[in-house]
Amino acid sequence: MEGTENMFEGFDFTNFWEDSAYALEEYVSKPPSDELIASANKNFLESKGNNAA
Repeated sequence: MEGTENMFEGFDFTNFWEDSAYALEEYVSKPPSDELIASANKNFLESKGNNAA
């Protein structure tokens, strides 16, 4: 994205994320299944007019 190369310059990420039960429950999901990835890929290709599987 143009103009975003310095978006986080100077931001200290050291304590940005706190691993807690709440954070894990509310913001972290299970990894996507192979079926979900295949479905998303198919939808993406169809939306681009490319029906290749």
